[in-house]
Amino acid sequence: MKRKVLAILVPALLMAGAANAAEIYHKDGNKLDFYGKMVGERIWSNTDESNSENEDTSYARFGVKGETQINSQLTGYGQFEYNIEASKPEGEQDESTRLAFAGLKFADYGSFDYGRNYGVAYDGAAYTDMLVEWGGDSWAATDNFMTQRTNGVATYRNTDFFGMVEGLNFAVQYQGKNDNRNEFKANGDGYSMSVNYNLDGFGFVGVYGKSDRTDEQSADGYGDTAEVWSLSA
Repeated sequence: MKRKVLAILVPALLMAGAANAAEIYHKDGNKLDFYGKMVGERIWSNTDESNSENEDTSYARFGVKGETQINSQLTGYGQFEYNIEASKPEGEQDESTRLAFAGLKFADYGSFDYGRNYGVAYDGAAYTDMLVEWGGDSWAATDNFMTQRTNGVATYRNTDFFGMVEGLNFAVQYQGKNDNRNEFKANGDGYSMSVNYNLDGFGFVGVYGKSDRTDEQSADGYGDTAEVWSLSA
């Protein structure tokens, strides 16, 4: 298989492809950042004479994230991220909300948020999602249960194990049923969890997730549940 990617990263409040943030407001415990990037990209792929690809995949991506200090122990936070494809004629571009969630952080007791967010199972896939294209694609996919960005997830994360063990972090997540959509993007009720430990530049993470499949999905004969295990370092 031969694949070539031409990616021209155009700075717009960013440096060479990184989605860097520009601080818009920071006062009295309230903070708001804007970030984004524009990518000019064309993909050529060739597996055989009957299966080749030559297309423009340029896009623009931007987001805002902020937090507000409610009191000395409690902080509210949220994030919104949007993607616009730039490879089609005007009026035909696809647009999508990548992230939209809000939550509360309770000092060393952890954070809790709800909305469209990364699934906790993605904590394992994120270790390999480092490439310009096709990074972390082996089993993680958008709106595929909790393996990537997905809807309706309630997430609890704890850093440094309640402030007692530096580098030891864990997370648990619940996803409500989403069955009013294409069967390949649908899901039943489910949960996932992860544990990771970072020490002197080395880290590893273990994740597990299990979800009910919808009635339409179960009709394919592959079972009533979907599970994922992953260990990354």
